[in-house]
Amino acid sequence: MKALHYIAHSMRNSFLLIFLALYLILWHASLIVVVPDATLLGSGRGLMLLLLLYLAVALVVVSLLGLLRGAGRVVRRAMRWAVSILFSFVAVIRLLDWGVVYYSGQHVNREFWYHAFYVDGTSFFFTIPSVVLMLSSAAAVVVFVRLLLRETGDAVSSTLAAAMKRSVTVALVIAAVFSPLLLKGSAEPGGSDELFMGIPEGHVIPSFARYLQRPQSEVITRLDDTMVRKLRDFGIVPYGMGEKFPLMKRSIFVDPPRAGRERPTAAGRPNVIIVIAESLNQAFIQEEHHGIAGLTPNYRDFMKRSIYFSNTLFTISPTIRGTIANLGSSMYLIDKIQGAGGRRNIRPPIVSRFLFISDVLKKRGYSTVHVQGGSGLFVGLKDAFLNKQSYDKFYCWESVELQRFASGTKKKDWGIRDQDVFRFAASLLEKGEIREPFLLSISTLDMHPPYDPLYRHPDAGDNSLLNSLYSTDKAFGSFWEYYNRSRIRDNTILIVIADHPALIDINFREFYSKNRNLPLGYQYFVFHAMHVPRSPWNGREVKTLCTSLDMVPTLLDVMNIDTENPFLGVSIFADRLKYRAPLNVGYYRNYREILDRLSPQERRYINAMSWTEDDQLRFMNFLEQLALRRAIYPEEQ
Repeated sequence: MKALHYIAHSMRNSFLLIFLALYLILWHASLIVVVPDATLLGSGRGLMLLLLLYLAVALVVVSLLGLLRGAGRVVRRAMRWAVSILFSFVAVIRLLDWGVVYYSGQHVNREFWYHAFYVDGTSFFFTIPSVVLMLSSAAAVVVFVRLLLRETGDAVSSTLAAAMKRSVTVALVIAAVFSPLLLKGSAEPGGSDELFMGIPEGHVIPSFARYLQRPQSEVITRLDDTMVRKLRDFGIVPYGMGEKFPLMKRSIFVDPPRAGRERPTAAGRPNVIIVIAESLNQAFIQEEHHGIAGLTPNYRDFMKRSIYFSNTLFTISPTIRGTIANLGSSMYLIDKIQGAGGRRNIRPPIVSRFLFISDVLKKRGYSTVHVQGGSGLFVGLKDAFLNKQSYDKFYCWESVELQRFASGTKKKDWGIRDQDVFRFAASLLEKGEIREPFLLSISTLDMHPPYDPLYRHPDAGDNSLLNSLYSTDKAFGSFWEYYNRSRIRDNTILIVIADHPALIDINFREFYSKNRNLPLGYQYFVFHAMHVPRSPWNGREVKTLCTSLDMVPTLLDVMNIDTENPFLGVSIFADRLKYRAPLNVGYYRNYREILDRLSPQERRYINAMSWTEDDQLRFMNFLEQLALRRAIYPEEQ
């Protein structure tokens, strides 16, 4: 009876119970309000079930506190501390998962943790939405602790307690009456209930544990003869130049290219500009699929006046890995290494050296410059470009020159906008500050979440992804216009290629839900086009299946340059016609959307291959070991 008395007494002081239950359920409700294609009504069934769960949890917590009212002072204080710490931990977990959903439309995953532990991994936390979220969560913790102190004290008036008791009774009656009705409905597959009804603690904590406890990859020091034979189907010939650097071969071609083959060529020593476009899905450029006229007029104009590779499969993500694939025809797979003293899980800068297009052209007298709006500190990117990959200059968020150039304009919260990055690059060229012949690589940023569009398209509504796409297109348009009227246009190859597809975020879901005419595999294929000055190939579509690993070998083929290399890709105009299955980080047969999009000839070729999922895993592990041993390309320059 004494226990029941304490429980009844705690129920009278029910501010704490209501606050705890509402705080837990409002996390889900706030997400649904933010998501463009979700509604509270459509998610009512899931919300009601969660409300019942959270009311039960809150009731247990408050009841335990009531049972402890008769305990000693030390026990009560310890209990208050324990509950306060637990609530603060839950608040941090929910804040973290709310932020991940806001930025990328999915719960915490490996890609998030990959970003989180590098130098600029906290950059998103200093955006305005994140500051508001953090302040709100901090306020919630303060209110909870104050309520907790009152709950375990003796200063609650009986009138207030009676009012709160009635409020709890009403809430429980509403939940009991309406939940059976809502249970009769069914959640739409992939709808709001499925996306946002999961308990965030169940996503964040196990995800973090898996990341920390990720087992060391199988150590594969040498590929067996069977694996070597299988890799030739991808155009990869290991041990062509010995055992020390297994991927090195003497030519960008697997087989001598046949005489008289058709391909675009650039005479002399042309300049090269490579735009690495953040998250530029191929489908974003195709108005016939998304139905928004004038969303990307400049990229479309570039596509129509260039060689358009319409079947470019993405290789790997996130951005740094996509950049290495684009500029170095290689895959970088290191998350962590074992540190000194046996410490595990050290997040290193880029460990190994690759053979970038900058290295190849630098040896042929080219000047090399990179410009980007993001941080150069991330994974030691600036240091790697300048000290390992033969770049002469590297301009980034931290660069005084770029900051000064962008002063007075509206910046993103954590980087320089594409508009200013392209204007800055054009000014360097216009002023002759980059010596010819040159390689200029430009990485865009506007299409990286959290989206903060500078311009808005009248038919894009409030979709921040589509408006960011419109903004980055306008930025590229200013550079494309400059290129076409500049003195370098007749001697400069211009390439645009995405680093990887867009993350499947809440804005992308809205884009997909309203555009059912998207092509097969839309989420795996990226934009890729090359403008070769005065070439009759400009305006052609090349349908050969390829990946971003093939970009550098193809460019060198067009430039009539051959070299020793460790590339994983081959020229689209030569070997790719024979070796029709380009390598990427995924296993083809797991992705029906990719296979269904291919031609019957390409499907037959891939189905005839003996490459297995275990082969894929072993080769990915082998690539990771090569990077750890710095055995991809000689370190000395």
